[in-house]
Amino acid sequence: MASESHLYFVFLVDIEDSGRRWDRAKTVLNDDMNKAVAAALERVGLDLDDVPASDRGDGMLILLPSNLSPPILLRELIRGLNDALTDLGDERTSAFRMRLRAGLHWGNVSRKGEKWTGQAIDHLHELVDSDPARKELRAAEGAHMVFVVSESIYRGVVEGRHTGVDPAAYTRFDFVTKHLEERHGWLTIPEHPPVRGAARAPADEGGRPPRAGGGATAPGRNFVNNGTSSGMVIMGDVHGGNFGK
Repeated sequence: MASESHLYFVFLVDIEDSGRRWDRAKTVLNDDMNKAVAAALERVGLDLDDVPASDRGDGMLILLPSNLSPPILLRELIRGLNDALTDLGDERTSAFRMRLRAGLHWGNVSRKGEKWTGQAIDHLHELVDSDPARKELRAAEGAHMVFVVSESIYRGVVEGRHTGVDPAAYTRFDFVTKHLEERHGWLTIPEHPPVRGAARAPADEGGRPPRAGGGATAPGRNFVNNGTSSGMVIMGDVHGGNFGK
């Protein structure tokens, strides 16, 4: 029997270029990722140990209760992650320094034991893994993270101009999924202006935006299943998307 779905905020973090690090560095990066996420959640009154979270080493997916204040959640997740990454970066050499792609969406998620499914999870994977988000972070020297939000978060939260949430800090980006479906989202880089042109990567010969996570229309890695319609999360692993590339 299928489990009933419930509304959650879906929060995703992914360590940049972790696949290129050696084992010792991966261990340090995972520890630091957990510290940064825990610090961000503390700012909205949550304990990482008390919320559903899937940690697969080079990325983490967290489900957050839907009764949180959306503007406060968005503002404090961004500030908390960036502050934690700044502090952790001051303690690390370049070999152990971490940068993140992170994102926030909301929607229905079905939970059956340790398995989670839902289009909200799939769509957030697409956004965080998209080629424009990767390029924007890569081009932003000195930045600690890029934070992406879905169209619904942008329209429902960012455009409201709540305290500490500035629409001018966000740039729209467009891409095409593995299944040739056009998508877009919004991104911001704390304390850094958007890199002109990075978020709007060139279209392919047919005039389409770049695909999520690589493929024939854009450089980058392949996004397994691309999280478009059948992604599944099992505690400790994520099916429908890859982390840490």
